[in-house]
Amino acid sequence: MFSSDINPWNVSNTYDYSKLITKFGISPFKPLLSKIDKPNIYMKRDIIFGHRNFDPIIDCINNKSFFVVLDGFMPTGMAHFGHKLVMDQIVWYQKNGGNVVISIADLEANVVRGIPLKKCFEIGINEYILNLIAFGLNPKKTFFYFQSKNENLLKLSFDLGINVNFNELSSIYGFSESTHLSNMFCTLNQSSDILMPQLKEYYGPCNVVIPVGIDQDPHIRLTRDIINKKNLFYIEKRIDSKNNSFLSIRCKKVSEELMLSLEKELLSMNLKIKKSKMHIDILNCLNIDLLKSIVKNLLLNNGYNFFNEPSSTYHKFMTGLNGGKMSSSILDSHVSLSELPLNLKKKIIKAKTGGRETLNEQRIFGGNPEKCPMFEFYLYHLCNKENDINEIYDNCINGKLFCGNCKKDIVEKLLVFLKNHNEKKEMILEKNDLTKFLNNF
Repeated sequence: MFSSDINPWNVSNTYDYSKLITKFGISPFKPLLSKIDKPNIYMKRDIIFGHRNFDPIIDCINNKSFFVVLDGFMPTGMAHFGHKLVMDQIVWYQKNGGNVVISIADLEANVVRGIPLKKCFEIGINEYILNLIAFGLNPKKTFFYFQSKNENLLKLSFDLGINVNFNELSSIYGFSESTHLSNMFCTLNQSSDILMPQLKEYYGPCNVVIPVGIDQDPHIRLTRDIINKKNLFYIEKRIDSKNNSFLSIRCKKVSEELMLSLEKELLSMNLKIKKSKMHIDILNCLNIDLLKSIVKNLLLNNGYNFFNEPSSTYHKFMTGLNGGKMSSSILDSHVSLSELPLNLKKKIIKAKTGGRETLNEQRIFGGNPEKCPMFEFYLYHLCNKENDINEIYDNCINGKLFCGNCKKDIVEKLLVFLKNHNEKKEMILEKNDLTKFLNNF
């Protein structure tokens, strides 16, 4: 059904992340590390490898100004350690001043995976919302919602659909003539998830960051394309014949009345302007933020929406225990966040590694932690100290660490972690009815 290189419904564990950065215009994340006061472990270990437009979020964090972190979870099965990677990031943003919005994508789960909405509700509450809270998310400062129950989301999806056609969806997602309309509409719901916090009913235009895997980038690209069409004005830097820089507010199909209102507002700010039918040049101001604020307020006061371009970060996927992709629907591929001890031991014992076929070969040639699902558990979740993770890596490649010993250690660490985590979940359930946190905006 889908033929695009990356799409949200056909995740691969063999992505060449460096090539994807180049192909899709994603910026490498590593150069930003020095700008962040206390980067999280996924940033420092190059697990978060890329971004789009993340500088505004860094400014918000450093200046303690308002921003939103948004993410969504498709309730198709049990939450696992791949989901923990995302949940940890969300909690980190909240602790760094972010206002959290969580979408449970039950409509997408229903359309793409055929899961009944009632079942989606149960999974969304018991697997995703509960685990998020257990990882430290403050539910009283979080807006949780289900797609199917949010009227503003559905209205926005219809509104955004005016700016999208089949050719665009086919180009971004690989849709064909056999793709059903509901699947296409899911893509609009995803864009609506991303843009909804900026509606006047919620926070209004603001900086929003979405931490995702590379498979979700088509949703980001579609949303950016929609914003370019939806916003009636855009501001760009231009150069005149004498090589002098100036800013120009370019407009689309707007009424003469709106253009006159913009002109009046600019003149009231003592700005020198030169206007034409479809744009207004500002000759004595290079402050893009000021002009953006003027345009934003003008549109909002006249009943239009205005959307800031969303920011996004991209993290690498955890490899499944079977060497393929880690998936909620493939039980042998993951360790769930509520895994029973006996199942955990069986899964880890059977799991693939980056080790050699024999102990002697392991001693001589060493293992390959770069292609080892077990090493990823250390790298992503079980080893906080850099010296420790470096020692494990070096011992593996030098043939001093054997897969059996490694698996035994991981089982022990996971059992302790899950015991503590599930005790937290039990305490949360004893004190709270989680449904009370829904739509608490």
